[in-house]
Amino acid sequence: MTAARRTMAYLPAGERPEEKLLTLAATSPARLVARPPEDLSSRGQREMVMFAVVRHARTDPRMGAEFIASRAGQSLSASDRSHLWGRIAFEAAKRLMPEAADWYARVLGMGFTTAFSEDHVPSTGAYDPYMHIFLDCGGGNVIAFFELPNQPAMGHDPNTPAWVQHIAFEVADLDILLKAKAHIEAQGIDVLGPTYHGIFKSIYFFDPNGHRLELACNIGTAEQYAELKRVAPLMLDEWSRTKTAPRHADWLHVEANE
Repeated sequence: MTAARRTMAYLPAGERPEEKLLTLAATSPARLVARPPEDLSSRGQREMVMFAVVRHARTDPRMGAEFIASRAGQSLSASDRSHLWGRIAFEAAKRLMPEAADWYARVLGMGFTTAFSEDHVPSTGAYDPYMHIFLDCGGGNVIAFFELPNQPAMGHDPNTPAWVQHIAFEVADLDILLKAKAHIEAQGIDVLGPTYHGIFKSIYFFDPNGHRLELACNIGTAEQYAELKRVAPLMLDEWSRTKTAPRHADWLHVEANE
């Protein structure tokens, strides 16, 4: 901290962060990540917030991923977001095994069933030591994770918003979805939703490694599914030509807007 304060004195006034931000980023990064300054136009402000995100990602990569998806995170440049994704992924990768297995068992009830680990890739023969774990999702499905200690940390596409890439799991009904939301929030995890999608409802949250997850329950009728199947080719054709949202299924969003 002393060296950092001395260095600040040599920075141009417009690029010099506030000392209280430096102190907060160094001693209580979670507070700064949760409540960043509204104006991140100055370099000093941005770098202190990014410093806090990286520091806090050592213990909570998920919060770093949520920050990038937030309004403050989206106000950063693409290169700044890319840098943060790389650092968050690096910190998350160090914690992947066995935290991923424990987290998915505790939060989503997925059983840790299998672990594969070799020094050479079976398909190519390349030397690349890895750990590969498998978790039982139910219904004959599994989710699997790799840890590759000799490879660079996995990054994130800076041109793709954090809400786009995600993994979705179906639950039986709305009652189970609401119980799942309560259970997940009781683990100290932020949950978005339920979000109404016309024929299903969903909740969203992040795992410790920054993966966005969705739990969804179907609520549609046979007639609704048939109508969506009928208009799907028409909607795709219109989208391909115009890149504007087709209106064939506007009825899906009626409840959400009421």
